[in-house]
Amino acid sequence: MRGDRRGFTLVEMLVVIGILVLLTTLVVVAVANTRGTDRMRSTARTAQSAFLGARDRAIYAKEQRGIRLVRDPNDYTLVTGFEYIRPLPVQSYKKEDSLMQFCRPGSGGTATSNKVTIVQGYNDSAKQRTGINWLSFDSNGLFDPNIVRVRIPSGSSGTWFRLVPQRNSPPYFVNDKNATVMGQNRSVQEIVLASEVSLDATYPFPAIVAVDETSTFTTLDLQLGNETLPFSQPITLTSGIVIDLKWSSDSAKSLAIPKSTTDPVPAIDIMFSPRGGVTGAISATGPIHFLINDLTDAITPDAADAYDNSTGRHIPDGNPDDPRMPLSPIDKRNRGEKMILTVFPQTGNVQAFPIDATDDYDNITGANGADGLADDLFHFARIGSVGN
Repeated sequence: MRGDRRGFTLVEMLVVIGILVLLTTLVVVAVANTRGTDRMRSTARTAQSAFLGARDRAIYAKEQRGIRLVRDPNDYTLVTGFEYIRPLPVQSYKKEDSLMQFCRPGSGGTATSNKVTIVQGYNDSAKQRTGINWLSFDSNGLFDPNIVRVRIPSGSSGTWFRLVPQRNSPPYFVNDKNATVMGQNRSVQEIVLASEVSLDATYPFPAIVAVDETSTFTTLDLQLGNETLPFSQPITLTSGIVIDLKWSSDSAKSLAIPKSTTDPVPAIDIMFSPRGGVTGAISATGPIHFLINDLTDAITPDAADAYDNSTGRHIPDGNPDDPRMPLSPIDKRNRGEKMILTVFPQTGNVQAFPIDATDDYDNITGANGADGLADDLFHFARIGSVGN
């Protein structure tokens, strides 16, 4: 009978709707978390493939090849992509095409030191010697602060010298100035050596010029930096994900961060030998660990307020303890997953690992108790484990 039919009560309908809303929310959260994890792992695979691609190119070409980490133009501690690179050939400056003189520091025609630390190169079209191109190289970023050096005199018998930076942006090392050359005022391109050149001076102290263009000693070789590999395409990391140098290992920071505020920001170039291993001084530092981080987390400051900034007492004062401190990768306020990309210099192998967020000790004092920083962020990478 019609009177025996039963419908749903309002309470039952609300319960069902509530259950559906709850299930939908759980599914959306699960999918969002999975997508975030997938994006991070996909980025780690992209970065790993980029490094291994540089290694394979070196093995195939039987010459050094490398990878340059491309920085964010607004924050040099963040890396957003990669470029494949190769070394530029050594430039030799001989007397037949280049004019140079070696000088002591000083002014007004009088040297203030007997140490010969300055090289001045100049062009003379009348003598068909126009080979000095240091300022052009430096202005175009080819004087890599980590690599550039000169060998005096030119050839295998010479000694290599590092250069002293004059600025923290291109041109880093070369000064364009007027100087006295063979009794005449000329425009010269000047570089300053980090150590003294040992030579038999033509002109004694206190003359500024120690050796002029007439000496057979005035030759040098110039080792420049690296250039982008022809016909290769840049590689971009997934949008919203970066390599965060602030929380990478010390070996990574040594490549990336200037030693002082006056030093130029170096390019981050990692070179591979034809045998597949990493070359250069970095090869002796052990594994290089890079933190792959969510961009939002990487640029979020740590607004922790645990201390009184004026007294140092363990009492919040309403101000961040250190507004310059970046957000720790294990802080609960982080939104995205993190991973470690590790380069093993001896073999050239590259692998991705999870971070180790264990925080049982104070990193400064070693005492028991959490301090908000990971005890060893790279622990799983060090032991070659993917974690729990």
